[in-house]
Amino acid sequence: MSLITSAGIALLVAGAAIYAVIVYNGLVRLQNEIGRAWANIDVLLKQRHDEVPNLVACVKGYMDHERQNPRSSDRGPRRFDERELVFPRSAS
Repeated sequence: MSLITSAGIALLVAGAAIYAVIVYNGLVRLQNEIGRAWANIDVLLKQRHDEVPNLVACVKGYMDHERQNPRSSDRGPRRFDERELVFPRSAS
């Protein structure tokens, strides 16, 4: 009976060791995924930062276009006029 008991204990210890290794590997995998996720965020922020000068240049070009456009300086924004409303007749 002691042979069966010692074999059972050995299997139990081996099973616990295998379980501990599996849990440890899972935690390491999660830690690596978190590191990759933060690296991806850093890359996206850098790309966004690199696009800011292009956006500024685009807006400056649009401002120059608006300054050169004679219609935009003649009058302000178009005002709403109630007389322009068209009300459909009801079918009754």
